[in-house]
Amino acid sequence: THRVGRDRETWPRHFGVSTSLQSNILWRLVAGAALSASERSVDVSGEAAQTAVEPVELSFRDSPGSERTEIQVVRVGLESGSDAASLWFVGLPGEPLTAYSTELGRQWSRRLGVPSDRVLVCGYTNDCVGYHCTPKALREGGYEAAAAHRVYHRPSPFSSHTQKRVFAAASRA
Repeated sequence: THRVGRDRETWPRHFGVSTSLQSNILWRLVAGAALSASERSVDVSGEAAQTAVEPVELSFRDSPGSERTEIQVVRVGLESGSDAASLWFVGLPGEPLTAYSTELGRQWSRRLGVPSDRVLVCGYTNDCVGYHCTPKALREGGYEAAAAHRVYHRPSPFSSHTQKRVFAAASRA
């Protein structure tokens, strides 16, 4: 289950809960996606890997306070190669909406000349503070913007500035 937070004791009812039917469906989906991805894979020269970690503070929308966490960026490519020939992993500390991935890819493409399909945004990396909503999703409501913060034991969703702060931290990294 993805519903594992920082403290195992916070989530006791989710550990060990699964059915063989759920497991069979999930492993088939994962195996199919892995095969599909491997068939479309391309070689990336992995001569060098550079990593960066950038702190970020995410304020809550309807409550005082904030959550301190971090963004990680890994660049894999030739040591003296161009940014456009590299592969970029952007690690976000929670569950980002899809728009985070597509928009970060577009921004890095404009800024660094990186093809957007070489920017891979990964959620749940080294922390899981909750959903990262877009300002539009916060206005529209729905589970991620209105209720999920309770599952993550947060006083409210993160503010409408979250996407901007996450993107800025990723760019600094």
